[in-house]
This record gives sequence, structure tokens and C-alpha cells, in this order.
Amino acid sequence: MSMRLLSGNALASSASTVFNAVLLFVFYRFLVQKLGIEQIGVWSLVFATCGVARLGEFGMAGGVAKFVGNDLGASKPSRAITTIVMSACFLLVVVGMCALLIQPFVYWVLTHTVEDAELVLVALKLVPWTLAAVWMAAMVNLLCAALDGNQRTVLRCLAMMIGGVVQLVLAYRWIPIHGLEVLGRLQFSFLSIQALLLLASLLWVMKQPLVSWISWDNTRFIKMLKYGAGLQITTVGQLLFEPTVRWLLGVYSGLTLTGYYELASRAIVQFRLAITAAFQMIVPFYATRIGRIGESRAEIQRAYRRTFRLLLIISTPYFLLIGCVLPFLFTWWTGVFSESFIWVGLICLLGWYINILAVPAFMLYLAIGKLQWVAVTQIVIGSLNLLFGLLLGHYFGGLGVVVAAMMALSIGSCIVLNRFQKEYDISSFDYLPKTLIPTTLLGMPSIAFFAWFAMHWRGVGVPPIWLLAVLSLVAAAMAGLAWRDPLRNELMQRLRAR
Repeated sequence: MSMRLLSGNALASSASTVFNAVLLFVFYRFLVQKLGIEQIGVWSLVFATCGVARLGEFGMAGGVAKFVGNDLGASKPSRAITTIVMSACFLLVVVGMCALLIQPFVYWVLTHTVEDAELVLVALKLVPWTLAAVWMAAMVNLLCAALDGNQRTVLRCLAMMIGGVVQLVLAYRWIPIHGLEVLGRLQFSFLSIQALLLLASLLWVMKQPLVSWISWDNTRFIKMLKYGAGLQITTVGQLLFEPTVRWLLGVYSGLTLTGYYELASRAIVQFRLAITAAFQMIVPFYATRIGRIGESRAEIQRAYRRTFRLLLIISTPYFLLIGCVLPFLFTWWTGVFSESFIWVGLICLLGWYINILAVPAFMLYLAIGKLQWVAVTQIVIGSLNLLFGLLLGHYFGGLGVVVAAMMALSIGSCIVLNRFQKEYDISSFDYLPKTLIPTTLLGMPSIAFFAWFAMHWRGVGVPPIWLLAVLSLVAAAMAGLAWRDPLRNELMQRLRAR
């Protein structure tokens, strides 16, 4: 597989993420207008609790991209199909059973967290369809990984974009009539459409006879289970993170701040995805290459240096500019000014920026098949989140819970970053961009200024035109600093080639 194909897949993935980000903002703005922030908090709590059923995935979807990439790199398409079929059968049965088994647990959590009796009844009605949506999401993730393993990211992106449009259309049609309780059915419906589109794309790409889709390989299945066991630990860590944050927010601050955290975290993660979606192509790309020529230490070092430097050049000014516009964006999004919402957003932005620096190490570990430190990282994040959340939530309430979550996320991310660099004898200080310091020195005071102005503006009237001029100057200065980096020439050459 050529670097040109990798660049094309990365661009397609980033473009799809930006498109879906726009749909997400429109979707949640509509929810805020029709349901209110408190009901969004209820939905966030229900979906996070039902997400415990993801324990049944056992890392299967995460391993498909690597194993399919290995098989295709070794020119064994029939074994790639067997890998996909076995994983799909496993997920259909095990995730479905987990969804059924945890239903009483979900009911118990909701009745002990949501205080409003009417909202409890609505939340309980959401549970069956939401569990079905989690089950369907496991299949969508598997099919996405299979297409990525085939280096056919464009098809995966098209299916995801169509699914996002369907979700928005169904929301505008159903929510004004049925209210909050229809959100579970809406999620299941658009995920089902995505799954059908992805399956059709996969059948077209593989172009293998039907009989090859009825196969089983015990040796490969056991190998996938062993690989999935490492990823399963990461799933446990993830479940100790997001659901726990929402539960603690529900206990220490109520549903309103839970709703604000849902909106803020969704927005920041979607902003982050615009960058990480491109870097996720590392896993199938290098898995295919390893399947052909084996693992090369020198090539892994070279890949890490290049991706880490590029990530810093792109993500640093990107996150700083988001921090500048975030107070105004969030006020427009909900239609009302909320100081708590802005603080939650800025805290999440800092935590996810530190986390994004670990993406190259995380992805290359997955491609190589070394999952020990990936698993350790997720367990540390989940455990520290629970510990810090209980402590800071008790003393500082909901904002303390959010700070605790981002502290845990940052500490865990530094673990996998430092471990990878030590293992492959890499020092990040040797190739840090020279523009990183002036960009940061420009961006941090700019964020402070725009946040201060937003606190005094409080959403009354239209922001003055000079504010847009100042923001444009800051953005132009950061773009100019990034443009001076030598890696820019290599990036531009790849874009022109594509």
C-alpha cells in the first residue's frame, strides 16, 4: 500500500468527520430547543449506562482492522473474510446477551440517580431501544474496521455521512411528536441503516464467492480472542471513564450540568476526531505492510517521528483557536449564556489536547499488536477518574468531577506516550516544531482574553465586529507560524499528488 493511498484515506476520513461534526451541532441544537438541557442530561445518563453492554465486544471490532490488513497484505483474502465472519457472529451473540443481562442494572442506576419521577419513567422507556442501539453500534464498528482493513475508507465515510443525515431527518420528524422517549429508537434506526450500507460496501469490495462467507477457523479465532483480551481491558477502562463521569455528575450536580457535559464532550471529541480520524489510518496501513515484509524497528521509528511532528503542527494551533471561539460557539449552540457550560468546555478542551498527543503511539501499538501499555493506559485513566471524581466531586461538585476526569485522561495519555518513546529510543525534544513555543505563547493569552470577554458579554446582542478582526489576526498569525515548518513541504507534496 502506498503512502499516497494512506494520505487519500486520511483526507477522506477527516472530511467525513467535519461533515458529521456539522450534523452533530445541528442535531444537538435541535435537541436543546425541543427538549431542554435537563432532558439531554437524562439521555446522556441512559446511553452511558447502557454502554456497559460493550463489555461483550471483547475487542473483536478493534482487532479486525489489524487482522484483515495482515491477511490482505499476505494475499489471503479468504482468511480475511473468515476473520470478519467469525467476529460478526461473536458480536451478534455475546453483545446481545450482555445487553439482556445488564438491563436490570441499568434500571437500578437510573432509579437511584434521576430524582424527578416523570423523568425516571421516560428514562426507563428509553432503555430497551438504547440497548438495541448499543448492540447495533458494535456491528457498525466491526464493519467500519473491516473496510479500513481493506484500505477502503472512502466507502466507510460515505456510509457514515449518509447515516448522519438520516439521524437528523428522523430527529426533525419524530422528536416534536414523541419527545425524549423516541431517542433510543432513533439511534437504533440510523445505526441499522449505516450497518446495511457498510455491509453492502464490504460485499462489493471483497468480491468473493458466497461460499467463502460461510467459514470458520478455530486457530484464527483463538488468536483473535487473545488479541481481543488486551483490547477488552481498554474497554473496561473506557467504561470506567465516560459512564462514571456522567454518574458522578448526576450525583454531585444534577442533570443540568450532566447535559452541559454531554454537549461539551461531544463537541470537543468531534473536534478532536477531525484530526485523529486521519491518524487512525495508521493501523490498517502498517498492519498491511507488516503482513508483507514483517515488523521493522527503523520503519516504526520513522513513522512515529513523522506522525508525531505532523500532529503537533496541526493540533496545537487548531485547539488554541477552538479555545478562542468556544465561549461564543457554545452560547450560540444552546441559545443562552452559561458560565458553567463554558468552563466545562475549556476544561475538556485541555484534557483532550493532551490526550491527542498520545494518538501516534496508541495507533502504532495497535498496528504492531503490542497491547500491554494500551491496556494499562486505559485502566489508569478509568481508575484515576473514579478516584479523583469521588474526591473532587465531594468537595467541589460537578466542576470538580469534570476536572478529575480530564486529570485522569491526561495522566493516562502521558503513560503510553512516554513508554512508546522509551521502547523505540525516541526523544520528542529532538524534533519538536520550532513554532510550538511562539504559537502557544500567542494562543494561551488569546483564549484568556476571549473567555474574559464572553463572561462580560453574556450573550447579550451581537459580538462587536472588532472581535472577529482580532480573532482573524490570531488565526492568521498561527497559520503563518505553522506554514514555516519544513514538514509543510512534504505535506503539500502529498496533497498535490492525491
